[in-house]
Amino acid sequence: MSCPKGYRQSEETRAINSAVHTKHGHAHRGNLTPTYSSWRGMYKRCNQPIMHNYDSYGGRGIKMLYPSVLDLIADIGEKPSPEYCIHRIDSDGNYEPGNCEWILINEHNQVHGAAKKEM
Repeated sequence: MSCPKGYRQSEETRAINSAVHTKHGHAHRGNLTPTYSSWRGMYKRCNQPIMHNYDSYGGRGIKMLYPSVLDLIADIGEKPSPEYCIHRIDSDGNYEPGNCEWILINEHNQVHGAAKKEM
């Protein structure tokens, strides 16, 4: 990716661009695997202020520390089925190895519904 004259990309931006454009077989010709779709959603929530839920993730400092979908898979495996979603064990922690797991969507909703009621 080229930059406008006089502009230099940060190391972080170069790393993200490299990860986003890495060949991994999970986004072939627009057909996204369920695992890749989850990874991409995590990335967008943390890095794209135009996302409707950015304020709850990137806007409050949550970082996406899986450089590619392959790193996510190495940590927690493929998404088991459509009934599962990504879950941060420490909800104030980053999307990073050791803090993520696949859990059933209804369990995720129960955990986050209880947390909202406690506030």
